[in-house]
Amino acid sequence: MGFWDVLLFNIAAVLGPRRSAAAAHAGTSSVSLWIPAALLFSVPTAFVVTELMKPSTGKELNLS
Repeated sequence: MGFWDVLLFNIAAVLGPRRSAAAAHAGTSSVSLWIPAALLFSVPTAFVVTELMKPSTGKELNLS
């Protein structure tokens, strides 16, 4: 899984049908809160997950 896979999965998980219905009921002002929240949560999480998924050679840990 790459960066975009993780990012889109995060967005799909957070913006599920239940939450989008609640946001639609709240009105268009909730969109101004959802976009920054998605950027502040999903993008850093995707960076962390893709970095943790990279294979390690063991040199970083000085295991020799």
